[in-house]
Amino acid sequence: MARFLVIEEHTPLPTYLAHRIGVYLPARRRDIMVCGAEGQIEVYHDITTERGQQKAVLRLREAEKEGIISAVIAERTVRQAIARELTKPLCDGSILSAALRLEDILGETDCRTARIMLVGADSTLGRAVAVYLAKRVRFLSLVGRSETSLQRLARRLWQTEGIAAVVGAEKADRVITMDDLTAEADCCAEGRRVSSAIAECALFARHLPYERYDHITARTLTATAELARAQGISILPKKGAGIGQIRLTNEPSANII
Repeated sequence: MARFLVIEEHTPLPTYLAHRIGVYLPARRRDIMVCGAEGQIEVYHDITTERGQQKAVLRLREAEKEGIISAVIAERTVRQAIARELTKPLCDGSILSAALRLEDILGETDCRTARIMLVGADSTLGRAVAVYLAKRVRFLSLVGRSETSLQRLARRLWQTEGIAAVVGAEKADRVITMDDLTAEADCCAEGRRVSSAIAECALFARHLPYERYDHITARTLTATAELARAQGISILPKKGAGIGQIRLTNEPSANII
């Protein structure tokens, strides 16, 4: 049976108290099954301090040895600090979020005529997204911090996909940013609300070997979207309510109580 592990920071303690004694408190563990994969969620009281991160790293290294796919739900800087100490990458929900959002975006866009601009194409995942888009759209412009990386990517797209991608900001009908594509979100999986990191962990543990998300390609995005749809996984909107729904909020809306 495929397995996954999620470490999350959450505590009812005040911040100063969590920093002092949180690392010494035992983790709260609960078992969960998503998409046919058995998982364990371990809630730590503090992983923002060096000692707390070391504790999390030791647990994640054990999981690596057992072939367990893992995720850390915490601030980005904390995730990055922990990931640097590991051999295998951590799931953070970005691949799943990007794959599902790209499907939705292209589903509502005329790919034959629309001019698409991709912002952040020079990142690792951004390059995979650029290739994914190049296979489906006619007009694509690439924007990012590294001009050299973007030029190299544009040459690759011309040689492999036959698309003349433009480097630099151009007039576009649709602007896609990597920050928006990979933004954290909740997912609906098997009728339950779970974080995108948990859904991605379970999906990869059940269907994809480590190599498929260790080296991210356009094929990884396609396979992830197909598997997610087959498992009934969808991204829940951050804001807004459907017709006939009522929500309690401070934001202006026609559906307010």
